[in-house]
Amino acid sequence: MKDRINLLVAGVGGQGNVLISRIIGRALLEEGHAVWVGETFGMGQRGGPVVSHIRVGREQAAPQVPRYQGDLVLGLEPVETLRVVSQYLRKGGEVIMNPRPVMPTNVNSGKGIYPTLVAIREAMEKVTPNIRVIPGTELAQKAGSPQSLNMVMMGALVASGKVPVSAQNVRRALEEEVPQGTEALNLRAFELGMEAYRETV
Repeated sequence: MKDRINLLVAGVGGQGNVLISRIIGRALLEEGHAVWVGETFGMGQRGGPVVSHIRVGREQAAPQVPRYQGDLVLGLEPVETLRVVSQYLRKGGEVIMNPRPVMPTNVNSGKGIYPTLVAIREAMEKVTPNIRVIPGTELAQKAGSPQSLNMVMMGALVASGKVPVSAQNVRRALEEEVPQGTEALNLRAFELGMEAYRETV
């Protein structure tokens, strides 16, 4: 494991990026790691781009990952994943992506065209061949709520072993951070994400 790890979570408003960074950050702190978390938001609170930056390391770091120094991008939405990969991921870094698109307003209105998943993947492969696709939306529905997509993808992230944190501490942080009464559903989604990642190995 590297001394410093730069993670990015890419999605759109309403998908729960910030909750992922809170839970992972809390679990990392619990295990004694130094961690810095920051977010950048695009236009519109819901539906606009949201990027969460999670930096783990011994030395003090700025809250945002520098360009082309990301080690892993966790993508909740394909086009936003590609955007973050092209701006932040280092050559040969890792991508874990949910393939279900969220169509932006200009596409829904007929003024824009959403690229195919094949085209998105081909563009990412110019940066890295290390891409794992997790059917996060379907697994969230299986867990009991489409809103648990973020927990599915967080489970895949933890199962990857790319974050120096135990699943046990992430589960504990999850139970503290999610809305009261949704703990069991979100834990179920987290476990499904872990299983899905292991099946890709």
